[in-house]
Amino acid sequence: MAVKIAGKAPIAVRESLGVARRAFGMADEALFMLGLKAQDRILQTEDFAEGPRAFIEKRAPNWKGR
Repeated sequence: MAVKIAGKAPIAVRESLGVARRAFGMADEALFMLGLKAQDRILQTEDFAEGPRAFIEKRAPNWKGR
C-alpha cells in the first residue's frame, strides 16, 4: 500500500495525512472545515492541474510537489 501512496500527488497525500492525524476527537464541523481548508490549498497547486492534464493526454502524471 505504501508504494501506491508514494506514487500519488505528494501535496494531496501530505494534506490528507495532516487531516487524518488531527481528526481523532474533533467535532464533525471542525473536521469538515479542516478538510475544506486542505482542499483549498490543494486546488491552488500545479499538481492539481497536472492530474487531469495527464489523464487527457493518456500519460502518467509528473508530480512536482508544488
